[in-house]
Amino acid sequence: MKLNLLERILVLNILPAKGSFTDLIIKEDVAKKVAVTQDEIKELEIKSDDKGLHWKQTDKVWDIDFKDLEKDLIKKQLKELDEKKELTGDHLTLYRLFVS
Repeated sequence: MKLNLLERILVLNILPAKGSFTDLIIKEDVAKKVAVTQDEIKELEIKSDDKGLHWKQTDKVWDIDFKDLEKDLIKKQLKELDEKKELTGDHLTLYRLFVS
């Protein structure tokens, strides 16, 4: 599945803080796959300030091979955000990729 930098960061942000043992193992695996590396921070000039994260504009996408259980966890988290009416415009592409 191809994800841009924002989508990778959003996946990290929607992963559960709490859950079952298996959910947390799957969360760990997903987090490793979408984590931003030090090289990417340097290359994309990623900066954090009180207004949020900023980076150099890029069309770069990463091909991430999610396993079925990983996709299911992300889908579940997105559906929960939807049910709580907490989705934002930034989540739309992720929602379409994983849920629709």
